[in-house]
Formats: sequence, C-alpha cells, structure tokens
Amino acid sequence: MSSSYTWPPTGRAITAASNVRIDNFKTNLLTRLQGIEYYLSMEMDRRSQRLYGSVLCSSGAMQVFKLETLKKIGGYHTAPQVPEDMEITWRLHKEGKVEMNHEVVGYTAAPDTIKKLFFQRLQWMKLGVICMVLHRKGIFNRRYGMLGMIGIPIKVFMTLRSLIGVGVKGYTSFVLSWDHQVMSLLFLFLMLSMIQFSLDLLLIYLVRPVAKEKQGACQWFLLPFFSSVYQPIICCVRLIAIASAVNWLAAEQFRKRHRRPFVPKVSTKDIKTK
Repeated sequence: MSSSYTWPPTGRAITAASNVRIDNFKTNLLTRLQGIEYYLSMEMDRRSQRLYGSVLCSSGAMQVFKLETLKKIGGYHTAPQVPEDMEITWRLHKEGKVEMNHEVVGYTAAPDTIKKLFFQRLQWMKLGVICMVLHRKGIFNRRYGMLGMIGIPIKVFMTLRSLIGVGVKGYTSFVLSWDHQVMSLLFLFLMLSMIQFSLDLLLIYLVRPVAKEKQGACQWFLLPFFSSVYQPIICCVRLIAIASAVNWLAAEQFRKRHRRPFVPKVSTKDIKTK
C-alpha cells in the first residue's frame, strides 16, 4: 500500500485505506448478498469519496498509518461506544491527506447467520451515529478539509438514505395503488424494487472493468432479492440502531448534566480490592 503515499499535488498521504471483500463469500445466500453490498460500497461509495478527498473510513480490516501522525493525535479512541476506525480517520483528516488504494484487497469474515448479521449491523450503525455526533462541529468546518465540507454532510444523508429509499417506495406504492389492498401494494413495491435492481445492475457493470476484486459482481442474479428483501431488512436494523444511538446519547447527556458517576455492570461485591 506504500504507493498510496505519493499523490501530487496535495502531497503525501498520512493514512491509506484498502479495498475490503468477504473471505467466506460462498458459505450461504446471506454471505453472497453481503458480497454484493461490499462490492457496491467499495467500488462506488469509496471511489467517489476518494475523488472529492473525503474517505470516510479507513476500514479496520486493513489500514496503514504514518506513525508520527498517529502518535501526534494520540492513537485510537478507546471508548467502547466509539467506532475506532472511522473516528481515527476523521481526526486524521485534520492532519493531512487520507487516501484509498483500490489495488490492495483485504478480506474479512462476514456473519453467516441472520442473528449475527443483525447484531453486527446494529453495532456498526449505532457507532456511526455516535461518531457523527462526536464530530458534529466538523460539518462545514474547513479544518476538517473536504471531509467537513462534503464528506460528513454526505455521511448524514447516507445514514438516512436507505430509510428514505424504502419510505419513498412504500409511499409511492400506496399512492399508485388502485385499491390500497395488501397484494396491490406489495406488487407495486416489488415493481419499484425492480427499478432499483436495474440501477444497481447498471452500476455493477459500469465499475466492473476497474474493480480489482469482482467478487460481488458475479452474483448479479441475486440483485432482485438484494433490492426487495435484503435492503429493507437492513433498513429496519438501521432504524433500530438510530433509536439506540439517540437513547445512549441522551443517557450520556443526562449523566454529565447531573454529574452522576458511571455505574459498572459488574457488582461491586465481585470486585476484589486490596
């Protein structure tokens, strides 16, 4: 990934993110659907972020830092409710250039059951909201560079994108429905999902020539299921995560306002002291 450290005219990068794919891609249908999701995320979202200098997350699966800068900012945030890879990436944007090397591919193990996927995405999305709140002063803040001017505002929109997408499809289905019956609503919802499927298919093949790892592209035939079933489920998880993050942040504000100490989950009777 050292090639990412030279990028004129803006100078040398202080950190570089990698492309990420799934190691257990062929385990079952769920991992294959996640493969499509990773493909679209890395080859579309991350490439566009790189173009306008706002790489949002140097994924923990594989990342490289300039040691001097890492020490300067104090390393990772160690609080359990903070996404360490995203949060450190946002702080590094204030110190210099954050790059992404699409030629380097790291592999990660994806959840192979619905229960594991639910808790993973719930945690990811909840921590993402908390990170946005921690860096809320970075929105349209020039000190954050292009991340503050473009990246964080887009991140706020992207967090709500899936909710907006499903909501628009649901509302449009209701408006266009001839009798407002369940079957007609479901039919129109599926038709709108097919439009989304067509757009996703177009995107997959537009970026296929430049994609280093074509893992998700080979599963294009699963896109109808991906658009009409998988994404609405992830949307529901995102809604729960946002509610959970808001609840946690409200509890933190209450604790700080009233200066109440943190209460450990472990009973004090079980803590041995000298």
